[in-house]
Amino acid sequence: MRRSARLLLRFYAYLIHLFPKGYRAEYREELQAVFSLVLEGAGKQGKLSIMRRGFREMLDFPGAVIRQHLRKRRNAIQDKDFHSNEPISRTALLIGVGLFLLALIAEFDIYPPLFLVLLVFPVIVTVVGIFRGFPNWTLPSIGLLLAALLLIGYSELNLIWIRDRIVTSGDVISRYIYSGISNGIFWVSLLLLTIVLFLLLAALPRYRPFFHRLKQDWTLISFTLYGASVVILLTSWDDYRYLEPYKICAFIFLALGAWSYLRSKDSRKLLLSLVAGLMLAMITMTIGKWILLPQQNWPVWFSWHPPQTERWFESLRTLIELGWMMIVLAVPGFLSLFLIRMDKIPRTPPKLPS
Repeated sequence: MRRSARLLLRFYAYLIHLFPKGYRAEYREELQAVFSLVLEGAGKQGKLSIMRRGFREMLDFPGAVIRQHLRKRRNAIQDKDFHSNEPISRTALLIGVGLFLLALIAEFDIYPPLFLVLLVFPVIVTVVGIFRGFPNWTLPSIGLLLAALLLIGYSELNLIWIRDRIVTSGDVISRYIYSGISNGIFWVSLLLLTIVLFLLLAALPRYRPFFHRLKQDWTLISFTLYGASVVILLTSWDDYRYLEPYKICAFIFLALGAWSYLRSKDSRKLLLSLVAGLMLAMITMTIGKWILLPQQNWPVWFSWHPPQTERWFESLRTLIELGWMMIVLAVPGFLSLFLIRMDKIPRTPPKLPS
């Protein structure tokens, strides 16, 4: 190799330090090898050709460096507020827990517009998540909206025809079977809807960092589904009187579970935080229904089902739904076994002119 080519190659080796550290560590040797081949090919045509080709490469170099730094900055922004070694900001923590706190306050029924705020809040947070690359504190609001949309479709689907084929008058067991089937249809559908949404996001370059994070931390799906529990507590037991104190306690447990999840730096405790919050919330509702059912004014319903039988059914029905909730929280763990085997999206080095 000519002396001029060796000088250019040495100078190029120093310029490589301008690339981001991670990119430089991965592609240093490849960049030098490509540049060396370019100069070697030009050297066959003489010294002037080497200088001309080297000058052309140097003109393209600043643009390549800028692109890589912008890409690093963009990925850092999209990864911000996901689980990392850095503590989550107070604002992000408040927003992540705010969904459960708003639902709690709405139960006091002292200021009706608060319920409207509860409806608008997840929409705003979801819009913010779209532009921020879906940081983890936006996921419960997304789960709530998905659950609300699914409930609308669920009511349109009208499962009465399934109930009529399963439930037999006077047969308590058939009622439990129908409750398990209907709850299972809802929660499995919600899980599939969430997974499909995230897989569609993987096709968009803007959300590739989120998808990579998802493969590393599958509890992001579980945390999304965790937000759907707010819909269940707000809509499933509206016909109960005096249940508000128990629902308030349930929302407190859900908020504590979300708070622990967002604050945790130990990946082993992430799912535990969600499971604990959900179990305490649903068990609280079970106890409340067991205590309060004899005080309900359902004369027509009690003429069909004895109060004591209905007491057992309403309490155990809540535990059946809790079981489905636990299943859908755990399923993403098995899904991760497949996701981590997917080919990583390659980070290609800047293309050098031939």
